Amino acid sequence: MPSNNPTQRGPRLLLAGGLLVLLVLFALWRRDQALRAVPLPIELTANVALAPGVTLCGFGDLEGLGDPRPYRWGMGPMSQIGFIAPFAGQGVVVLAVSSPCVPDQALAVLANGKTVGTLSGPQALPPGETPGQEMRLRFPIRRGYNTVALRYTDWNHGHQVCSAGDSRRFAVRFSRLAILGAP
Repeated sequence: MPSNNPTQRGPRLLLAGGLLVLLVLFALWRRDQALRAVPLPIELTANVALAPGVTLCGFGDLEGLGDPRPYRWGMGPMSQIGFIAPFAGQGVVVLAVSSPCVPDQALAVLANGKTVGTLSGPQALPPGETPGQEMRLRFPIRRGYNTVALRYTDWNHGHQVCSAGDSRRFAVRFSRLAILGAP
């Protein structure tokens, strides 16, 4: 039989109130996660605004906006793209890249800390400004925060200097860099 003793009701009400507060906080957190989730595709070399939830580190600004194919420099030693996915599934990193500065450049692509591919040699990373063949690398997307990192073997003012008058640490030139959802 339930007690009407006020000293026993107090802890129960406090527990119920605490659970209610936790449920409200969880609902607000879930709503916030849904608002920050980034729809795919993410195009880093198209002349479009990036989605608000995309973070970039180690990239130059979009250049060549008057050209048919804008480009973006990847800066050494590493560039990274961060995004929040509303789902788990498969993704694809699409790259068309050249290495005008570093003749023997190699590039490792990591998704969520695991290597999903490497590019090296003149077929994948031509030494001029014309990009190599477009490459597609599949990777697992997890629900929540994801990263795609690009690690370079060398860059301007790294082991060598290819443009003394430019202090930027450019490593490669992306003519296409995108993250797509895989079917």
